[in-house]
Amino acid sequence: MKISTDELLLADKEPVSAESFNFMENVKDEDTLEKVNRIRLAIDEIHMLEKLLYDERIE
Repeated sequence: MKISTDELLLADKEPVSAESFNFMENVKDEDTLEKVNRIRLAIDEIHMLEKLLYDERIE
């Protein structure tokens, strides 16, 4: 299944529930786990950058 970056970044959809991530316990493929970890890292970096921007606006 292919998903475009535009589709991933669209915010007009319903929020994802925690239950929808239950499949993660079943991922055994190392390549898939590495891709998921890269996405998690990217999200963490985005959150860090957003915090830095927010902190700069307050100062």
